Amino acid sequence: MNKNDTLTSIFRDKRLALSALCCVLSAAMAGSIASGAPLSILFLHFAPLPLMLAGLAFPLPYTIGATAFLMVFLASFSAYFSALFMVGIALPSLTACYVATKHYELQLRLKIKNTAPEQTSTVYYWHNSGTILTILALNCAITAVFAVFTLGYPLDELVSHLIPSLEAMKTMKGVPPEVLQILENDEMRTAFALAIPVGGTAIWLSAMMICLYCAARLARYLHILQRPWLDLAHEYELNTIAIVITAAVLACVMLPNPIGYFAQFFAVVFLILWAIAGAAVVHVFARQTPMPMLALTIFYLLLTLASWLILPMALVGVFDALLGLRTKYGNRPSISSPSP
Repeated sequence: MNKNDTLTSIFRDKRLALSALCCVLSAAMAGSIASGAPLSILFLHFAPLPLMLAGLAFPLPYTIGATAFLMVFLASFSAYFSALFMVGIALPSLTACYVATKHYELQLRLKIKNTAPEQTSTVYYWHNSGTILTILALNCAITAVFAVFTLGYPLDELVSHLIPSLEAMKTMKGVPPEVLQILENDEMRTAFALAIPVGGTAIWLSAMMICLYCAARLARYLHILQRPWLDLAHEYELNTIAIVITAAVLACVMLPNPIGYFAQFFAVVFLILWAIAGAAVVHVFARQTPMPMLALTIFYLLLTLASWLILPMALVGVFDALLGLRTKYGNRPSISSPSP
């Protein structure tokens, strides 16, 4: 028995216990925010990682059962924290893991020339990364709407809860003068307060995506990943239905509040999804350069320094869905669903 087989057998023998341990670790990382320590913010954003690792590596019923038991246990101490953990971390993480590990078996009939009767062959189709991240993004948007109702609704009450935090920013060191100017104007301060939950949705979705990627990488390294590995450049795909939904969401943004305000949460997550599609196009073309790693490093460095580039990247993603840029010009396979 080699090293990889030994690791796999160890994890399989203690799957339920390891699933429960991952759930407890996620809850502990999320609960650390109560300490108020700066490092707890980092722990909060990476709290979904252990839970996603359990969902991708072990049978999902084990992870769901351990999470449900943990929710009941936490509710006996704090029903509020238990509800936030379930809606904000457990539900999006487990839903994404369910979609990631779900596959369909299709029976194909093969007729071979000059042979006996037809033969059947089983082909497995897995959800591509675009579908997985879309489900995750929708869950994050719903979580953000839930958080808004938790903080206060209608919107005037929400602003009244956020204004004291903005007032405290005036006394902080290192606050840019532009921000201080915004905080001095009542109308701009109110708009800034309403933009905080929307921006937080984008940050939380990005953190969830990073956690999902890290969990899949770790599970793959340990040889316990329950699905084939997905390649962003070739497997990420958003179809034309996503374009219609995005257009409908953008149209809703133009409506009066509260519909227009809540539509912004879904608009920002779809913007990120289309930007990832644009990044997939860049990945395909970067691989055709003499130094692909250098090209991708420069690309992500520019994207980090100039965040507004996410807008043209989203447009590139839309054009790819309509015109098939990766398939026509990037040597992308026409079939994007891998088999195990």
